Amino acid sequence: MDNEEAWKALESYGYPSKSGLDYINNFTFLVAILLSAQAQDAFINTQTSDFWHAAPDAEKMHDLGVDAIAGYIRRIGLWRNKAQNIYKLANQILELKKIKDQQAWYDELLSLIHISEPTRRTPISYAVFCLKKGQSWGRCTS
Repeated sequence: MDNEEAWKALESYGYPSKSGLDYINNFTFLVAILLSAQAQDAFINTQTSDFWHAAPDAEKMHDLGVDAIAGYIRRIGLWRNKAQNIYKLANQILELKKIKDQQAWYDELLSLIHISEPTRRTPISYAVFCLKKGQSWGRCTS
């Protein structure tokens, strides 16, 4: 499923279909979401253009390593922890790619989303939160 299909699927369930974050593919969208915790989307967008070109996928992100990742996101709050978590995420995705069963892959991917409560009142954070809880948009946000 590409980004356009994913947004259409979210729309069909009543989820908002826009994000304020810039990204170039599914992987960079996931990383942008991680970076946006405790930061404004517009600021994240100003800091990530070169980062996305240097590491557009999990393999290249892994190859960068924690220190290089940190160099790209140094101006973003909580950058040390975020750099470590992004590196761990890249490693986990590389491991997930080895799983052949699609349902097991989906379950493992959702387990990477450690959200107990949405940290920001934005539609996309609620959408991820509701998906994690397995609830519809209307039921989850009411």
